[in-house]
Amino acid sequence: MNHAQQNIVPKANSSLERMKHLLVTGDRADVYFLVGEGDEKELLPAHKAILEKASDVFEAMFRFDEENAKAAAAETAPPAEEIKPVVITDVKVDAFKAMLAFIYADDLSGLNGNNAISVLQAANKYNLPGLVKACVAFPTPELRNVFVALAEARFLGEKNYLNYQFLLFWDFARRCLDYIDENAATLIPSKAFLQIDQQLLCEILDRDQLRVSEIAIWNAALGWADEKCRQNGEECSAENRLKMLGPAFFKIRFPLIPQKDFIDNIVSCGLLTSDELDSILQHYVHPNSVLLERYPLQFPTKQRSMPVKGTILLKIEKVSEFAREDGTKRRYSEPIYIRGLPWKIVTYSTVSEQKYLAFFLQCNGENTDANWSCAVSATLRIVSQKEGKTDHTRGSKRLIYNSKKKSWGLSLFISFEKLMDRNNGLYDEENDTVILEVEMTAEEPEVPLLSKIWRRFGPLELIAIKNIDCQMAEEQRHLINKRAAERRALLMGMVQQQHL
Repeated sequence: MNHAQQNIVPKANSSLERMKHLLVTGDRADVYFLVGEGDEKELLPAHKAILEKASDVFEAMFRFDEENAKAAAAETAPPAEEIKPVVITDVKVDAFKAMLAFIYADDLSGLNGNNAISVLQAANKYNLPGLVKACVAFPTPELRNVFVALAEARFLGEKNYLNYQFLLFWDFARRCLDYIDENAATLIPSKAFLQIDQQLLCEILDRDQLRVSEIAIWNAALGWADEKCRQNGEECSAENRLKMLGPAFFKIRFPLIPQKDFIDNIVSCGLLTSDELDSILQHYVHPNSVLLERYPLQFPTKQRSMPVKGTILLKIEKVSEFAREDGTKRRYSEPIYIRGLPWKIVTYSTVSEQKYLAFFLQCNGENTDANWSCAVSATLRIVSQKEGKTDHTRGSKRLIYNSKKKSWGLSLFISFEKLMDRNNGLYDEENDTVILEVEMTAEEPEVPLLSKIWRRFGPLELIAIKNIDCQMAEEQRHLINKRAAERRALLMGMVQQQHL
């Protein structure tokens, strides 16, 4: 065998492989793209004939270049020594690569949760309907930032409202909103939430379908306002927070927040005016009554649509170590909100005659509010991880959760000997894991009214005296406001007393 025969490279067997080879090697490329900005720039080779057959945008671009080249040649301009790259600064490098892979070989392997929205932007820019469809069909839970995805879907929907792709973007936006509703408990405390604009904040806070407690919504909105203050170089004062929140402040359903949380966490922030504060306190006392004209309630009172059923999962890692722990170290699942209350799995190791796994369902564990109760039925389960084996399950009848009884379960749910027996299929020996699961259904929670406050204080005691005659002496105005504040403090003291 001669030297030439030894260096023969086998050719691709299929047209798909040949197209991929052209893209990867850039062989005979007649156009180059300088993509990205700053240190992220990269020079990518391509072939005009392939690109213009996929995109009318590329076709128009190359036709324009060809006409300019002919005009230059007619003027006897000297030929260029090299092909000048097409500079692309508004598309990220990995997104442009993913787009080229789709154009050359219908390859979507480069599409992922980190770049799906960037690829969508590129696909829309270069009019690639097939790639647009693939991007908007990308699984919502895998998107890096669902808030950015929602905003981009809205923007592209408005931009394409005259063509059929409008429906694709509209449906994508709807699925993003549905995902935000279902996962609000983990999404709204996230860093991504802090970057949304005020318009989107208003829309999210206005949704009846958000599955999260109102106090969590308040905390998220306050955190968002503080972040905007920092971004604008302003102090996180009550005035600046209100300015940043704007109309979003009146989307928060303060009357639905538990009374103790309201007094402990919200009143002290100073964002509510005296009239707003008094109207909310009066609503606590008589939630079903029409408020007097002196107490216009400016905040929504409609309950958000809370799920009545749910499933909680907790994967225990390093079970072999967990089995040796002394019981003081507890492991918790992420909370899910059902009927507006946070529910978690709690587990730890315990000792009787032998080591056991304790398994409990906890509700509202961090809340010290005494005025709540919720009836629940639940099933605790260790999930089988081996085909043909059954789960280990314990069920319950109707249980009542309240401030005195916040958890239910069994401290001797299963022995570690039985749990880790490979014949039972509950323990994944290779990964050293066990999966706990709770399926539960909750009834409407109950919170008693503060009727004794109303009996002691008439409506006049709740009035915030603000409409004082302009001619009134400053000391008189100060005295009246002081007395109103004292009455309000006494009222809130009564509310707090109910929780002691």
